Amino acid sequence: MLVFLRWFLGLVFLGPAQHVWRTFDRNLLSRNVSKTARVFVVDSASSCDKLLQSYRSSCPFKLNFLGIDCEWVNKKGHKNTPVALLQIATPLSDCFLVRLCKMDGYLPQTVREILEDKSILKFGVGIKEDAKRLTGMFGVQVMGCVDLRHVIERCQVDGAVQARNQKMGLDALAKRILGVTMDKSWRIRCSDWEAEQFDRRQIEYAMNDALVASHIFLRLAKAKAEKRKELKTARISEDSTSDKKHAGGHLRVGLIEDQKDTELRANNFLGNNIASRYHPTSVEEKPDITHSRRTVGGIKEHQEKFIENINHEEKNKVNFVNERVSSSAVQDSGSQICGKVLQNAENSFYGHDFGVECEVYNIVADLSKWESWHERKDGYLVTEEVMDLLQDSFFCQRASSLCQGVTDLAFKDKKGPITTKEKDNKKEDPGEILDRKPYKTGTIRKSPLYMNCMLAAPDGSRLCTLDRKKADWYIEKGIGELTCLDPYTVQLKFEPSGRPGSEDSYYLNFKDNICVVCGSDHSYMRKNIVPHDYRRYFPLVMKDHHSHDVLLMCSDCHRLSTFYDDKLRRELAIKYNAPLGNATVVRLIEDPELKKVKSAAKALNYAGHKLPRDRRQQLTLVVQKHFNVSDLTPEMITEAATIETRKENSNFVSHGQEVVKKVREEGKLLQFEKTWRQHFLDTMRPQHLPPLWSVDHRHDGLKEKLEK
Repeated sequence: MLVFLRWFLGLVFLGPAQHVWRTFDRNLLSRNVSKTARVFVVDSASSCDKLLQSYRSSCPFKLNFLGIDCEWVNKKGHKNTPVALLQIATPLSDCFLVRLCKMDGYLPQTVREILEDKSILKFGVGIKEDAKRLTGMFGVQVMGCVDLRHVIERCQVDGAVQARNQKMGLDALAKRILGVTMDKSWRIRCSDWEAEQFDRRQIEYAMNDALVASHIFLRLAKAKAEKRKELKTARISEDSTSDKKHAGGHLRVGLIEDQKDTELRANNFLGNNIASRYHPTSVEEKPDITHSRRTVGGIKEHQEKFIENINHEEKNKVNFVNERVSSSAVQDSGSQICGKVLQNAENSFYGHDFGVECEVYNIVADLSKWESWHERKDGYLVTEEVMDLLQDSFFCQRASSLCQGVTDLAFKDKKGPITTKEKDNKKEDPGEILDRKPYKTGTIRKSPLYMNCMLAAPDGSRLCTLDRKKADWYIEKGIGELTCLDPYTVQLKFEPSGRPGSEDSYYLNFKDNICVVCGSDHSYMRKNIVPHDYRRYFPLVMKDHHSHDVLLMCSDCHRLSTFYDDKLRRELAIKYNAPLGNATVVRLIEDPELKKVKSAAKALNYAGHKLPRDRRQQLTLVVQKHFNVSDLTPEMITEAATIETRKENSNFVSHGQEVVKKVREEGKLLQFEKTWRQHFLDTMRPQHLPPLWSVDHRHDGLKEKLEK
């Protein structure tokens, strides 16, 4: 009893005291270690290029771990709205907010280089969706994307099965890994990211979405490295205790190996300083051997000087803003913005002089306000900690190895194992069955497009190339015979109705099953050079022999070509006043009255006896009014419950039909076809087109037919 009383009193009095002391100790530590982030808001492509180039050249090592995120405005009736804001955050707590909506559809060249560089790993949650939006908007091939949820499972945080059952959103991961509570209010998430001005809350939200991603990855990579180090230390201690006779020898060998390891790390770091620095114009040179033999003390001195420049900058609060009042200026007066143009920024990036002038808007954000001390996590990484990690080439290699196999791989949410009871009780939703698609559209071809078989006339002259299935059909019907196996040639036993003319030479040549743009021989798709939604309204004479405009392209080139095609579509929509299809201009629209009748009939059909009397009479009147009867029968209710509620939209105008109609009125249909072919050549610059492919294919003969 006495023991229990002592334990109870200790729990009551000493527990809160320990909690208070722990909180006090952490708050004291947070005062000594400054955790701030610099945010640069850029609304000009030229300023963005200058800023990022200067930043990359200033760092003593290449920043291979970035946090990436995108923001856009959800507009009613539009599925794929353009990206309004791109956030790029470095582990050094510097974030660049690139306002793409202000750049007239142009992506800064430096941003394009960063996105297309596969060696620069970009982290986020659902980052592949952001990459698809950027590809669709700018045609940029975003490479090196890593979904943090893959890394979480690979590091086995909280156990693999337990992690899948927990929330895997960015805010949940930030709280679980860093102890950071993010601002995920719907008011800020759904705010206007295309606004003329950002308030401070918008800026801090956008900064945190990208910054947290990079810090989560470094924290995971660091924990993985520390765990490996602990296992290695435990293994060494076991080996040393097993053989005590040679303890002195082991100690001497260990000291020598530690000294060699330290020298190797020093040389690696100095090599990274010279070889891995970002040189926009100079050719990479070999490092000086005598220069690379510095001591570790020299490295520490360089690191301390680098950090001192950062602290000096934050102490002086160097912020760069255009002197004029800009539409992109931040609204919040407490955002530490001063009117100054970024000129010869010798103090802007860690004490290095770059001699650049650009217009950016800079604020300094306090990161400690998002850290939750009661979570018992270390929060954001401090600058000194990031420097120690990134200067260690071994750590960078191990961190990169965490992403092998999951780079540019979309994350599929995996649910935990389903119990037998849940499996038995699970019922399939009839709506899911109706929504299933019978087959997948737009897939990559599994068989070659060109079989390169030949059809010959009775006299042996070539008629055309065809596929193997069609060639065998002539043989099976007895109207042709096989005359050669290589190439597979079928000779007709009758005189064909026509012979190929001089303009049909294109169809007599064999074609390679490769991408006409890059030459890739795998994962190719059919590409309609003149889109089908235009050609379907062409005259019949222009639809014949249109395989000239069906070419093979790999999936990457196909996606890029579609992006350029959409640009030309938008130009044609404006020129001919033919709006592209969207939610406001659709062929079928919902009839609100019929929808009301159907809803009432379904309620009466499935739950009529359970409804209150007044409600049942009200729904009955709705259905009676539709059929214009005084008494309802069960057949009428069943019919009304399955009625079609959509009707033809009288305002609907097909974009392709309207464009082709107006082009024909102008008498420029052949020129229209040539425009699309030339557009393909100018935008994609194909290097492997089939022989005799031309933008004027068969136009001389078609001109006479169209006139008739």
